[in-house]
Amino acid sequence: MDAILDDDKNQLLTKTLKWMGSTKNSDQIIAKLLEIQADELDQLNNVVGIANLKKLLVIWDENKNNNNEQFWQKTFNEPRLFIAQS
Repeated sequence: MDAILDDDKNQLLTKTLKWMGSTKNSDQIIAKLLEIQADELDQLNNVVGIANLKKLLVIWDENKNNNNEQFWQKTFNEPRLFIAQS
């Protein structure tokens, strides 16, 4: 697992996650996810939720002085940042 998380190694985890999120073969991914224990799947969901919250914090930190209402409306209406939090 350390090798997968090591940034100097081919970024295997990042590439795999990007592929999972963009593949047209979602049925195959879902089938594999169904083989995972429920508590492990919950933990995976929690990790994704934490990543989304951290991304939102980065957006906030980089734009906290931005008074553009349209920017903030668009940002906070972005479902990908909040869907895992429901």
